[in-house]
Amino acid sequence: MGTTSSSTGAQRRRAVGAALVAVLAVAYPLLWGAGLAHAEFSGCWLSCGGDPRFASGVAWTTFSAVLLGIPLAAGLLAGSVRSWVAWAVGVLLILLAATAWVMFSLDPGNAAFFVALG
Repeated sequence: MGTTSSSTGAQRRRAVGAALVAVLAVAYPLLWGAGLAHAEFSGCWLSCGGDPRFASGVAWTTFSAVLLGIPLAAGLLAGSVRSWVAWAVGVLLILLAATAWVMFSLDPGNAAFFVALG
């Protein structure tokens, strides 16, 4: 009984470690991709007044969603999770996060979000 729980604990630590390493690896490009998606949807980067480019925003959002999925996949693979339900929930959470970012970026009140940070 002790062997099963200790191997499960080691497996969980390995999964969390793999996910954290993957987060560190993709954090910078993910932030840039999300920022560029926002800029393309809103037409604002260093200043506002540009034309929004919806197709380019979708491309950068897709790029960001793929990067967001890397830590999830690394953790689930390192944890030997074979449940399709866990993978499906992970994919749904990533799609929800990407959709929320698109909705935030398309809101005219949030157009100057990065301009205000600078």
